[in-house]
Amino acid sequence: MAHSSFPVEINVFSCGKDFYSQLSCHIASHGFIVVVPQLYEGLLIGFDADVDVESAAEITNWLPEGLQQVLPSQVKANLTKIGLAGHSRGGKAAFSLLLNRLNTKLNLKFSALIGIDPVDGLDKWKQTQPKVLTYVPHSFDLEIPVMVIGSGLGEFPIIPIWPFRPCAPEETTGLIGADTNCMCKSGKTRDPMRIFVGGAVVTFLKASFDRDFSYLMALKDDKRSPVSLQTVDFML
Repeated sequence: MAHSSFPVEINVFSCGKDFYSQLSCHIASHGFIVVVPQLYEGLLIGFDADVDVESAAEITNWLPEGLQQVLPSQVKANLTKIGLAGHSRGGKAAFSLLLNRLNTKLNLKFSALIGIDPVDGLDKWKQTQPKVLTYVPHSFDLEIPVMVIGSGLGEFPIIPIWPFRPCAPEETTGLIGADTNCMCKSGKTRDPMRIFVGGAVVTFLKASFDRDFSYLMALKDDKRSPVSLQTVDFML
């Protein structure tokens, strides 16, 4: 049987990985190996994200030796094309890792970085560790493509003490479901946003890995988007 090689994307999420199953499966269906580690059990986590960053580094350094062992024999991981994505607190961890805020050693080089509604703490000037934002324009020294997707709702918590906003599905039940529904205001439905994020991530990764910009440029066309886009900026 012929072997196929696929690029890899690591998703860093501090909440249950099942919350993101539809998003992860959509990305994988477009020819990516998606790695979604479970960093925590439950929601009882500290405000600082040092552990998140260190865990993401360990997972990255595990890929060369460990990933192939859990893949089907006919599937090969292309570790020259690796993307890193994070949502909310996971976005903070992703940026912290690639900005080397903790002087963490990485054995692989990332080719793309994605922040999905990333946060950096409790509020502006109330950053948690490790601090990401410098509030100085163009201060990030990153040599890879970066995309940031904002929902426009992350800064409006229902309960102000909750600083990190997950995007759990509407049907999430139990204590975790109650907690996630209290973290920030929601729109009418999460489905359009989930569809948009999945498509945007895929188009960005294809542009970053394969230099295919056709669909990425289509993001500027609001008529083709499942959500209303307030601002679309490209910095080339």
